[in-house]
Amino acid sequence: MNIISALLVALFSALISFLVQLYFKKDDRSYQAKSFELSIIAEVAAILNIIEKREYRKGLEEGRFFFELGEKLAVNETYKLEVQIQENYCPIYFNNLDKISFISQEKVKDVVRFYSLLMSLAQDVKPDGILNTEPSREAYDECLNVFDEAVLIGNRIIN
Repeated sequence: MNIISALLVALFSALISFLVQLYFKKDDRSYQAKSFELSIIAEVAAILNIIEKREYRKGLEEGRFFFELGEKLAVNETYKLEVQIQENYCPIYFNNLDKISFISQEKVKDVVRFYSLLMSLAQDVKPDGILNTEPSREAYDECLNVFDEAVLIGNRIIN
């Protein structure tokens, strides 16, 4: 075997090795992406389930109704809505923001929008949120709009 043949065999072996590694890296990234997307879908489904079970929309509707009734009866009282929310209420999303690009292009905008709306609502119902410090019919209307959009987007994510 001459030197050229040996170099060609070595080069060909290196190329094959490189292509195999490239394939497995791509396959691994694809697996990680699918795994992360499924985790986000599961978290969104769990959040929507909690929202439904705890009847958060009902609380927002009651607040709006209270202010509508108060305006009609000229009653000057307030209706506050406070929800205790754990600090890390969306662990999969918040602990993996560096992997957000793994989510398919069709879903990534919805995922980011869903969690943004959720964070906004969480701020509004905390003890120092607008529904506790400056509750009004307008504040409840706005929160209901944000809530409804979040639920709509969440359902789109999981389906």
